[in-house]
Amino acid sequence: MHIDAAEFQKLKSEAEVLSIPCISPSTGNLLEMVARLGRSKNIVEIGTGNGYSTLHLLSGAALNGGRVTTFEKDVPRFRLALNNLNNYAEKGMLKIFNEDALSVLDEVPANIDLLFIDGMKRQYCDILKKIWNKLEKNAIICSDDIFFQGVLEPEKTLDRHKSIVKGLREYIAYLNELENEGKIKNFFFDYENGISVSQKLE
Repeated sequence: MHIDAAEFQKLKSEAEVLSIPCISPSTGNLLEMVARLGRSKNIVEIGTGNGYSTLHLLSGAALNGGRVTTFEKDVPRFRLALNNLNNYAEKGMLKIFNEDALSVLDEVPANIDLLFIDGMKRQYCDILKKIWNKLEKNAIICSDDIFFQGVLEPEKTLDRHKSIVKGLREYIAYLNELENEGKIKNFFFDYENGISVSQKLE
């Protein structure tokens, strides 16, 4: 299945006009590459936005006959994403939930081979802990905005960002703890607001 570049541009432009937080095209290409090379068939995304990042994941999943399950708790964004991606849902390639992912992750099927976290930064740690046992061995975990403003220099953190930065620093510490225990291998990339790519080893 080929997704036309115009479809990506439409969703990217929509996100910019409506001020919806959105990954960059470079990060989108990274996600698609990971899904393709990892032959991912069961992808879970936390934080749909208007569906731009989801579209990249779908493009990667399609090559492997896979599907994407994504969660967006913001109602207007959920409705946008549903409208933008309804044709993929109708084909059985996509499920979109208007839910806080933490409250329904227990219902997500196991055998997840790619997880993309781009929701509430304060929840990253809790999300990974809750979904850990549903991740297959060698599953890939991509976490966006890992070096959000102030994470590397907390003394420069704006007051309104302090809880976000605290949550992300705790998450990075947790990833490092898992790596020290031999459960995961982490790769951190510091372009834009940063992204981590981790492989589950157990």
